[in-house]
Amino acid sequence: MSLGKNPLSSTPYYDELHEAMALAGCPVCRLLDQTANVQIDSVLWEMVNIPAFQEEFQQSRGYCSHHGWMMVRGGAALGITILMNAVFDVLLETIDHYDDDTSGSTFQQLRHALRFSSGGRADRLVDTMSPQTECPICLILKPIESGYISTLLTHLVNDDALTETYQLSDGLCLPHLQQAIKSVGSDKSLAALLAAQRHIWQRLKGQLAEFIRKNDYRFSKEPVGIEGDAWQRALESLYGPPPKTPGLGRGLTSDVKR
Repeated sequence: MSLGKNPLSSTPYYDELHEAMALAGCPVCRLLDQTANVQIDSVLWEMVNIPAFQEEFQQSRGYCSHHGWMMVRGGAALGITILMNAVFDVLLETIDHYDDDTSGSTFQQLRHALRFSSGGRADRLVDTMSPQTECPICLILKPIESGYISTLLTHLVNDDALTETYQLSDGLCLPHLQQAIKSVGSDKSLAALLAAQRHIWQRLKGQLAEFIRKNDYRFSKEPVGIEGDAWQRALESLYGPPPKTPGLGRGLTSDVKR
């Protein structure tokens, strides 16, 4: 699909958004995952043995679930192992500290059990095991994510080319749509966003209805068209991209040796 050249494309994030809209799925999710992949590859290739980075990784208890599974890629086994080893050092320390507190006389153990059963001690143990800082990849992506959303909102109002491309795309996933709604700076921007998203969702809903119709025995002989994967696109529209499948990463590192 030729997107043409727009004088507004000098705006940061504009070209990337325009190109991502021509592909499947939420354009913001796609672009953020691309950036995350580059960051993760750099970590696995260059940073796993740096003590300062290991300490940061320990504090965050690794990455969030989404970015944690993104580490799985060819050649990453050793790097992941080194990082996981560092995280489990900290997790085991939390258990060891708890075990130390439970040792001692029978009276001390009973007093500890009473404190634990009240919930406070258990809550503190859970808090200690939990991430002490935010996922490092999420922190990197936050300002980039805001930039994509801000650019989209700005140009939906005054850029017919981007608006048309957006309406033909799969649109924002629900979480990014909600984030965009919270970020709007004017009623005009909100109206433009909602009009475009309504167009996208109405098209998707029509395809869902057509898939249901063709699964009726009376129409089951009709060939299945674009509506065939509408259910998958609906899931992605609500929840974002599917979870990472282990072993299917496309990093820059060498293949795993088995």
